[in-house]
Amino acid sequence: MTQEFDFIVVGGGTAGCLLASRLANTALKPTVALLEGGGDISKPEYRRTAERFSTIAQPGLDYGYASTPQEHAKNREVPQARGKGLGGSSATNFQVWSLGARAEFDAWAAAAGDDAWAFESVIERLEKLHLNDLSEEWAEYVKPDPKYHGFSGPIDVSIGHVERETKAFIDAGVDLGHKRNLDPNDGDLIGFSLNSTTSLNGVRVTGASAFLEKNVPANLTVLTESRVVKIIFEKDRAVGVLKEDGSQVRAKNEVILSAGALDSPRLLLLSGVGPQTDLNALGIPVVKNLDGVGKSFTDHPMIVTCFQMKSGFTDRMGLTDPSKYEEAVKQLAESGNGPLLGHFSSVPHAFLKNDRAYESPEFKQLPADVKSYLLENGVPSYELVIGPLIPPDHVFEQSSDGFFSVFVANMNSVSRGTIKLASADPKDAPLIDPKYLSNPFDLVNLREALREGMNLLKTSTMKDHFVRPIFAPKSDSDKDIDDFIQENVAGLWHPSCSVKMGKSEQDGSCVNGDLRVHGLNGLRVVDLSVTTILPRSTAVIVAYVIGQLAAEKIARDYGLDTKRREKI
Repeated sequence: MTQEFDFIVVGGGTAGCLLASRLANTALKPTVALLEGGGDISKPEYRRTAERFSTIAQPGLDYGYASTPQEHAKNREVPQARGKGLGGSSATNFQVWSLGARAEFDAWAAAAGDDAWAFESVIERLEKLHLNDLSEEWAEYVKPDPKYHGFSGPIDVSIGHVERETKAFIDAGVDLGHKRNLDPNDGDLIGFSLNSTTSLNGVRVTGASAFLEKNVPANLTVLTESRVVKIIFEKDRAVGVLKEDGSQVRAKNEVILSAGALDSPRLLLLSGVGPQTDLNALGIPVVKNLDGVGKSFTDHPMIVTCFQMKSGFTDRMGLTDPSKYEEAVKQLAESGNGPLLGHFSSVPHAFLKNDRAYESPEFKQLPADVKSYLLENGVPSYELVIGPLIPPDHVFEQSSDGFFSVFVANMNSVSRGTIKLASADPKDAPLIDPKYLSNPFDLVNLREALREGMNLLKTSTMKDHFVRPIFAPKSDSDKDIDDFIQENVAGLWHPSCSVKMGKSEQDGSCVNGDLRVHGLNGLRVVDLSVTTILPRSTAVIVAYVIGQLAAEKIARDYGLDTKRREKI
C-alpha cells in the first residue's frame, strides 16, 4: 500500500531532522514523512565528545564514497564522508560550532537575491549556547558576546573543559603577530580563538537527538533504512519518491531533498533533473534541463600535520591506557562526570588572512571579483585547528611524551568540482570530483598556511616543548611542502554548493532563495548543496540555519503557522 503525506523530507541528516520536526510541529499539524537511508545511531559510544575525532570511522556510519582520481593530488582517490543514519553528519563530525564571516553570508544573500540568507538574519536564528563558568585564567582567551548567541533552542552548544594545549596554541599565534579573538562567531573570525562545540557535559548533540528524541508528534513519521532512489514526477511537479525496495511514498504538497551535497544532486540526476547532455548519454528521460546540477561543488581542502612534544605539553595522553579509558567511560555513564569531560573537549582554532599568498602571481591572476572577495574584512584565507594524533598508531619513545597535531585548511578554495552519475543504476556511487588544487592559487594558499602552522613550533611558547615531526613535510621548502600537500590533501568533510542557490537558472544556479528548484513545482532542496559559496563556518551550523529558514519559508507558503518563529 502506497503511503501518502503532506510533505516528504528525503534525508534524516542535520537539516532534515530539524526541518521535519519544525514542519510537523506547526499549528496546522501537516503529515510529514522523514526518510533516512541509514538507521538509528543514538548509541552512547557514538555520542561521547571524547571520541569526536574517531566517530566517523565507526562501521556503518558513513556511505563510504570516494572521489575520482585527483589529477593535482597524485591521482589519489580521496574519501568523501557522508553521514549515514539519523542525524547524518552531525552524528559523525568534529562537533565544532563556528559561524562564518559577515561578508560571506552577505555575499550569499546577494547571489540569491534574498536577505534571509544575510548575516543579521542568520544570527536571529541562532539561539542556543550553554556557557560554562570559565575561570579568570581564561578571560583573556574566550569571552562570547551574548549578542551573537542565544539561550532558547534545543541544540546544546557549549565551551567545554579547556585543555592545556589550548593556551599554548593561542599564545604561539600571538607570538607570530596574530591577534586573539575572544568571540569568532561575531562576524569577524580572524585571529586565534577557542570555539564552541555541539555537546554538553561530554555528550554530543545531533540533529536527531535535538529534534527527534523528545515529544515527537503523531503526525511525523520517521522511516529509517529507507533509501530513496528516484523522485516521481507528474509533468513538472514532484509527487513522491521511489524507495530502493520498489515501494513508493507520495506527497500531497512537496518533496524536499535533504540528502546532502553528494546525494541531493545524485537524486536529481537519477530523476531526470540536470544537464540534458549528461542525462541523454545515460538514457535517463529529461524532466528538466538544469545545467547547474552537480556543478560548482566545493569543500575546504585540508592537510594534517603532527609533531612529537615533551612530557607535560598536552593533557591528551592521560587516557591512552585502555583500562583507564574504559574506567572513564564507566564513570561518565554512571555519574556524568570524570576525566572524559576534559578529554578532547577543546577545539581551539585560528582563522587567518594569508598575506604571503596574496602577494603571489597566482593570486594576481584570479578574476577581479574573486580577489576583491578574498580581501574583504573578516574573510579568512585558511584555518588552523588542533586535532588528534596522526597517525593514530604512532609509538612514542616514552609513554609520557605528547603530541601537537594541527589541521590546516584552505577556507575559500577557488577550485570547483562536479558530482556526476556513473550510470543510471541507483546502486552505483556517484562520480565525485572535487578537483582539489586545480586552481594554482589553492596550492599556494595551502602551502603558506601549512608553513605558518609549522612556524608555531618555532615560537618562544612552543620551541622548548618540541621534539620532532611525526607527520609533516620534509622541510619548509616550497617543493617539499607542495609534495606533502599533493600526497595528502583531502576535504574537511564540508561538501557544498553542488545544487547552488541563485536568482535564476541563467546564472548557473539550481534553486532560488526559497529553495525551490528552478522550473519545477513541489520540489525543494534543503541542505548544504544549496550554498552559493562555502562560508568559513563548520558545516553543521550552516545546515541547521538552512533547515530553519526552509521551515519558516514553507510554513509561510502554506499558512502552516503564522504566529510563531522558533529558534535553533
